[in-house]
This record gives sequence, structure tokens and C-alpha cells, in this order.
Amino acid sequence: MMASHHQNNHQIWCPEAKKIDELYTSNSNDIAGAVSMTGEFIEPPLNFFLKLFSHRQAGLIRRENGNWRPMSPYYQVTDEEVISSISSKEGMYRAFALGIKERFYVIEIMQEDVDADPLIIPSLIGHLQKLNVKARVFRAGCSNVMQVFLYFDSKIKVSEVADGLHMFLHQSGFDTNKIRILKEDDCFALPLIDGFEFLNESYEPVIKRQEIALEPALALFMTQMVKVQSNATEFRETLRKSVQQEMDFSVPEVQPPRQARKTRLIQLALPVFKPEIVSAPESGNML
Repeated sequence: MMASHHQNNHQIWCPEAKKIDELYTSNSNDIAGAVSMTGEFIEPPLNFFLKLFSHRQAGLIRRENGNWRPMSPYYQVTDEEVISSISSKEGMYRAFALGIKERFYVIEIMQEDVDADPLIIPSLIGHLQKLNVKARVFRAGCSNVMQVFLYFDSKIKVSEVADGLHMFLHQSGFDTNKIRILKEDDCFALPLIDGFEFLNESYEPVIKRQEIALEPALALFMTQMVKVQSNATEFRETLRKSVQQEMDFSVPEVQPPRQARKTRLIQLALPVFKPEIVSAPESGNML
């Protein structure tokens, strides 16, 4: 595996990443201290990245100036291909599908919705904080999408997070039509591909991926993810209780059947893709 030569490298933080990290907040702690929560160094950033995004089937691929196309659902993207994609060496962009269980979760918001409602991201973050979960916001590469990442200390069922968050946000009065709550098999742009941007705590651009080398980019991404790490068990329990408290257990009146209506699809650079419903790669359902 291409990352094997990093296995014994425990001094993972580079000066560039530390300086950039200090732009996020004026009272930043030392990066190593921020991520070494157990008193031990966490694995090298490249290993961290490859393991975090290990579900690599049924994704999307796009060449420079091309359209997103579905990959074969049976093809497993290799470590070398991931590294090449985030190194901007081949002009190839990749999007991965969420697996059944992940240590992270993604919510996406179109930039046009952020422009129309500048409070949409702070409002979403505020609702997430009610669930005792933190988040980090990035701009996705090769698209006009803001990605809100959650990160957990252990894997959690994606369907559980998606369904619970949708119900909680809807019951809390948040307009879920303005965001994309990803479900299992939904695709998201791989972080650190060309066009990816790091944002500060005010959701303003700090630095673009192409402006820094791969090593500090990986170190910075790892830092930002670990800083918002949440306890998966506590989050699951808090979400369950929050949803139950808001639920109306009264018996609803019987309503006549309504004509099915189309739901609003957020026009992301990455369409919702499930391999079983794609009949041909060249069909018109890919952007």
C-alpha cells in the first residue's frame, strides 16, 4: 500500500499546517495537543484520510471539464487513485458514496442558498449544538457546495443519522428543503480535491487546497476533523431522546389520498446516485 512508508512517522504536524490552523481561532492550542487526546500521537494524516474514506464503491468520477459519471458498483478505488485525486496530478475528480456505517457524516448546502440566507449555516450549526455535536464546514471541490462534516469516535449507522437529523431539524422548524441530508449510497465530493477550500469559524475562506502542498493539507484536514470529534453513543442517545420528546403520539385524522408531488431536488454538482437505478452510464441523469 502506498501509505506504508508513513507508518512509523509519528511527528506528523508540519509548520505550514500549524500556521494555517491558527487562522481558525485566536486561542488555538498546539495542534499535536489538540489531536493527541489520549497522550499518544494519532496515525499519520495520509493513513487517517485513507481509512476514513474507505468505502469506495458505487461512486462518481469526473475528468477535468467533463461530467460526473457513475463508476461500476463493483469497482473498488485504490489508495493510489485516492492519493492521485487529492494530489491534483491526473485532473480526475472523485465522489464517494456513504456506506452503511461511517465515522463521519456529511450535510450539503448550495452556495446559492447560503447567499440567499447567510444565517442558514449558523442556524444549522446551532441546531446541531443542541444535540451536543460539533461540525466543521468546508467548501467542496469542483462544485458550488458547502459541506458540513460531523466526525465521531466510532462508526455510526448512516441511515440512523440521516433519518434522525431530518426529523429533529424538521420538528425544530429548520427548513430541511434548503439542505441535502445525505443517506446511504448518496455521493459527496471527496475532500481535498482541486477547488476544496478550508473555512474559518465564521465560514469565510482561509485557504484553497491548490495553494498548499498535500502534506499540510492532509494535516490540516485531520486537525479540523478531530477537533470536532463527538461521542457516537452519546450523539445517538441525545438524538433519539430529542426526537421522541417532540413527537406527537396522538392518532392523526384520516386524510384522503393526495396526488403525489415532486420533492425539491437540490441541484448539486453531485446528483443522488444509487447504482441499482442507473441503467447506462451515458444516461441523462448525471450532471
